[in-house]
Amino acid sequence: MAQPPGLDTPLPLLGGYPEALLAQVRAALAAGALGRTLQQRYPEVHTLRRDAALYAHASALKARYLKNAPALAKVAYDNRLQIAQRALG
Repeated sequence: MAQPPGLDTPLPLLGGYPEALLAQVRAALAAGALGRTLQQRYPEVHTLRRDAALYAHASALKARYLKNAPALAKVAYDNRLQIAQRALG
Protein backbone atom coordinates (compact mmCIF):
# COMPACT_ATOMS: atom_id res chain seq x y z
CA MET A 1 0.00 0.00 0.00
CA ALA A 2 1.32 3.45 -0.90
CA GLN A 3 2.40 5.82 1.84
CA PRO A 4 0.36 9.02 2.19
CA PRO A 5 2.16 12.16 1.06
CA GLY A 6 4.30 13.61 3.79
CA LEU A 7 7.08 15.99 4.67
CA ASP A 8 9.48 14.48 2.13
CA THR A 9 7.02 14.58 -0.79
CA PRO A 10 8.62 16.01 -3.96
CA LEU A 11 6.65 18.92 -5.40
CA PRO A 12 7.95 19.33 -8.97
CA LEU A 13 5.20 21.76 -10.04
CA LEU A 14 6.08 24.10 -7.16
CA GLY A 15 9.83 24.19 -7.75
CA GLY A 16 10.08 27.97 -8.00
CA TYR A 17 8.36 28.70 -4.69
CA PRO A 18 10.20 29.50 -1.43
CA GLU A 19 11.06 26.62 0.87
CA ALA A 20 8.87 28.05 3.65
CA LEU A 21 5.80 27.79 1.41
CA LEU A 22 6.76 24.29 0.27
CA ALA A 23 7.02 23.24 3.92
CA GLN A 24 3.47 24.52 4.53
CA VAL A 25 2.20 22.59 1.49
CA ARG A 26 3.94 19.39 2.62
CA ALA A 27 2.51 19.76 6.13
CA ALA A 28 -1.00 20.26 4.73
CA LEU A 29 -0.52 17.20 2.49
CA ALA A 30 0.63 15.10 5.44
CA ALA A 31 -2.38 16.22 7.50
CA GLY A 32 -4.79 15.59 4.62
CA ALA A 33 -5.90 19.21 4.71
CA LEU A 34 -4.55 20.64 1.45
CA GLY A 35 -7.75 20.21 -0.57
CA ARG A 36 -9.92 21.72 2.15
CA THR A 37 -7.50 24.63 2.59
CA LEU A 38 -7.48 25.40 -1.14
CA GLN A 39 -11.28 25.19 -1.36
CA GLN A 40 -11.62 27.65 1.54
CA ARG A 41 -9.09 30.04 0.04
CA TYR A 42 -10.43 29.82 -3.54
CA PRO A 43 -14.14 28.93 -3.26
CA GLU A 44 -15.09 29.95 -6.80
CA VAL A 45 -14.34 27.59 -9.68
CA HIS A 46 -13.85 29.16 -13.08
CA THR A 47 -16.38 28.31 -15.79
CA LEU A 48 -14.02 28.39 -18.77
CA ARG A 49 -14.33 24.91 -20.25
CA ARG A 50 -14.42 25.53 -24.00
CA ASP A 51 -12.23 27.29 -26.54
CA ALA A 52 -14.84 29.95 -27.33
CA ALA A 53 -15.31 30.93 -23.68
CA LEU A 54 -11.56 31.03 -23.07
CA TYR A 55 -10.98 33.09 -26.22
CA ALA A 56 -13.63 35.61 -25.15
CA HIS A 57 -12.07 35.87 -21.69
CA ALA A 58 -8.53 36.26 -23.06
CA SER A 59 -9.72 38.85 -25.58
CA ALA A 60 -11.40 40.87 -22.82
CA LEU A 61 -8.21 40.78 -20.73
CA LYS A 62 -6.15 41.83 -23.76
CA ALA A 63 -8.52 44.70 -24.54
CA ARG A 64 -8.39 45.88 -20.94
CA TYR A 65 -4.69 45.53 -20.12
CA LEU A 66 -2.81 45.18 -23.43
CA LYS A 67 -4.49 47.71 -25.68
CA ASN A 68 -1.51 48.20 -28.00
CA ALA A 69 -0.59 44.52 -28.29
CA PRO A 70 -1.25 42.64 -31.54
CA ALA A 71 -4.37 40.51 -31.90
CA LEU A 72 -4.43 37.11 -30.24
CA ALA A 73 -3.20 34.43 -32.63
CA LYS A 74 -4.54 31.39 -30.81
CA VAL A 75 -6.31 30.56 -27.58
CA ALA A 76 -7.07 26.92 -26.82
CA TYR A 77 -8.46 25.14 -23.78
CA ASP A 78 -6.61 21.90 -23.02
CA ASN A 79 -8.90 19.53 -21.15
CA ARG A 80 -6.15 16.91 -20.92
CA LEU A 81 -4.20 18.79 -18.24
CA GLN A 82 -3.75 17.11 -14.89
CA ILE A 83 -5.61 18.48 -11.87
CA ALA A 84 -2.41 19.86 -10.29
CA GLN A 85 -1.55 21.71 -13.49
CA ARG A 86 -5.04 23.21 -13.61
CA ALA A 87 -4.73 24.38 -10.06
CA LEU A 88 -1.41 26.03 -10.77
CA GLY A 89 -2.57 27.69 -13.95
